[in-house]
Amino acid sequence: MLSIPLPFVVTLMLLTFLARTLQSDDQSLKERAFFLALFFVCILQTILSGLRWNLQVDEVKLIQPVIAATLPVLIWASFTHVSPQSVQLSDYRMWAHIMPIPLVAILRVWDANLIDYLLIGLAAGYSFAMYKTINAGPSTLPRLSLNGVVSAFAALKVATLLLISTAIIDGFILFDFIQWQGAHVGVFLSASSLIILLALCIAASMAGQNMDTSDAEELEAEPVLKEKEQGADDVASDAEILATVDALLKERGLFKDPNLSLSRLARRAGVPSRQISIAINRSRSMNVSQYVNQFRIEEACRLLTETDYSVTRIIDDAGFQTKSNFNREFLRITGKSPTDWRNNASQKSPHTKALLS
Repeated sequence: MLSIPLPFVVTLMLLTFLARTLQSDDQSLKERAFFLALFFVCILQTILSGLRWNLQVDEVKLIQPVIAATLPVLIWASFTHVSPQSVQLSDYRMWAHIMPIPLVAILRVWDANLIDYLLIGLAAGYSFAMYKTINAGPSTLPRLSLNGVVSAFAALKVATLLLISTAIIDGFILFDFIQWQGAHVGVFLSASSLIILLALCIAASMAGQNMDTSDAEELEAEPVLKEKEQGADDVASDAEILATVDALLKERGLFKDPNLSLSRLARRAGVPSRQISIAINRSRSMNVSQYVNQFRIEEACRLLTETDYSVTRIIDDAGFQTKSNFNREFLRITGKSPTDWRNNASQKSPHTKALLS
């Protein structure tokens, strides 16, 4: 009976998942560069693992660590939604992210025993960087679509745990080689790291689908004000920012854009995204996504009351991407389901103004 090694089964699953992701995603290849690179590196790693541990092709161990060194930075760039366009050769920080790759090649010649320590350090370091992003909140990822901020942020948390897991696995592999000359590495990799790579790509697909790229060229020429010094209790400044944002959302109907991101809203308002996030949080005790969704639910309530549109059409017209997100936000804000709202005649008159109070 023909038996296919687990690494190659995972490879086929990753290739299938990548093909489906490419078919369902309408973003440009340039915008998806980090996500696609992450997919290809994970696929290459599964192939190399199968060749080394199942087919005993020892030559691949020369390039496996080099490929492994690219994973932490690609995970970090993908899940924190770093823009590929922001990468500049003149930026020393870019070279700091690339340097571990040639360093692994140098250590292969100089002292291969140090490679495992480097890989563990990379995984731990980028895990910490992603943890700091999680602690700072969604406002640190302004390129995320506000509709997808919840799922994308959840994917970021999953990716952080997975990256920490790779550091633990690398530590086990190092210990196994020291203690047992690598006797258990093949089995352990098949049972853990391959599954991690698969889960990582699934999470990457979730995160990549929630990136706003529609305004890249349209808003490039719009003015962006420099961030000004602002006191913690500067209520007047917050009110001015909110008035500008409200005008964009309400009068220009920007909330109806399902791909609206904090970055796009900031460029339209001419106010730094961080100031918008702080003003909304300080004045309304909510995040930007919740604030925008209030305008969307207000519109949905109006349509439910004044029209006989289907709920599916109302979801689209109000600017939501998914029915689950719409139902969750509608219940959070109104305390009712869309059907109950429509059927409750007592709620069909002064319904919307109360939502924003």
